Amino acid sequence: MADFLKQWYGLLTLKVTLFASPVAAAEAEPVSDARPHPHIEFTVERNVRGETVSRQSALLPLGATGIPDAIGNGPTVTFALADVLKDMLRNAVAESDPEEPLWLHLVKPYGHLGALPWEGLLTELTRHSVLRLPDFLEPPRENKSVLEAAIICDLDLEEHGSREAFRRAIEAWVGAPYREDVHVHVFASRLARKAAKHLATHSRVIFHHPDDMKMGKGAIPDPWQHWVTRAMAGRALDAVHLLCRATLSHGRSCISLSRPFQRSETAPVAFVYPDELASGLTQTGAWCLVVGGPADGSSDTALRHFVDAMAQTRPGPALFHCFDPDTIENEIRPAFRTLFGAERVYPPIFRRSFLYCQPELAMPGLKAVPKTEILALHRNTELLEAGLALAASAAPDALGHVPNWVAASQRFAEGVALETARRSSGDVLMSDPLALGSSGANSKGVEIVQDTVAEIQRIVSEYAREQLSDFGESDG
Repeated sequence: MADFLKQWYGLLTLKVTLFASPVAAAEAEPVSDARPHPHIEFTVERNVRGETVSRQSALLPLGATGIPDAIGNGPTVTFALADVLKDMLRNAVAESDPEEPLWLHLVKPYGHLGALPWEGLLTELTRHSVLRLPDFLEPPRENKSVLEAAIICDLDLEEHGSREAFRRAIEAWVGAPYREDVHVHVFASRLARKAAKHLATHSRVIFHHPDDMKMGKGAIPDPWQHWVTRAMAGRALDAVHLLCRATLSHGRSCISLSRPFQRSETAPVAFVYPDELASGLTQTGAWCLVVGGPADGSSDTALRHFVDAMAQTRPGPALFHCFDPDTIENEIRPAFRTLFGAERVYPPIFRRSFLYCQPELAMPGLKAVPKTEILALHRNTELLEAGLALAASAAPDALGHVPNWVAASQRFAEGVALETARRSSGDVLMSDPLALGSSGANSKGVEIVQDTVAEIQRIVSEYAREQLSDFGESDG
């Protein structure tokens, strides 16, 4: 599907494919296991009007690329680009628009390559912004006049650099998006609570305390999810910004979070894997994920791996950043303008961050047009983009805000569409928009899935409009 996006929008891309051996490369069968002599193929492509008009490739042994053959926990891994790749990239960008992004296309499966700091090296060489190309074809549906963001902080903010980075992160959320209505909700653990409360003083920032959380009866399997959901009181989130630690083991990464109401330093932490976080984001209606780690960089490699995995797990932008004041100010703040601005602007130069997003979000002038025929993705566009106020969702001061159950159903539909596309489409490079389920042995099953999700969206739409009608009558 990334290949489809490249040709659809005529993107300048660096395609990186991991092969077990030169033989596998010749047979075009990328694999990620540990058989001898792995190679990497680098391909720089220029696409125009649906066709690849220029292509340069180089197949190199892994040992000759400068890329490490394994990674572990700790600071960001360093490596150098091979000379042949440098020459290819210089030639490719020589005649391109300086503002045009270079898109990094990592071909699955690609092992640990997603955790490497490609952006800093590629930017230093090309002077272009570097973005990562996602699989999902459609940009998320959302109300562009409203922004509801949640910052979840489980880091010690007593150190001056971390405190300053947190302050600038709040300022970036409040000031950068330039939307009519912005609310930033701050949720902090014991480690960050005192400093976070002191810094969360802007009128658009709402600080939430866990003592205000209604616990209910019985055990709570995910207290952070419970806390955020209760605090939002029916409103949908657009973005979640996680500031936490992570760990990487046996090729899998997860974030670690202390329980929000714990008081003891020795209390256990919860380990959250990408599929679990993806489910939580769907429930809140959030379409964008931002993640940063400790200022000392001790979790950077694991967090890079985790965010890259999240980008492959669910649709929507995924942004990783180092947690220092300069990165927040020079990379994350302008990235928020790109993602959330009322008008599209080109992305910043990323040196210590990376961003997965659809081309429509990052390249002004590109028109967002439907690229799939999955009805469920488009049925409730009006509900999401117009921001209808629904009586069942919140108080009258929530006019324009999307209820979480409307946004959650859309996020669910987007996730199903991504998984359906991956399972059913053997060849996505078609001259017409994707007609998933139109051919192949699984077409009937795909059709059933699409019809089921479309029916869910229809029910949500009808119920939402009933609530809107009731709200209008009671208001009158």
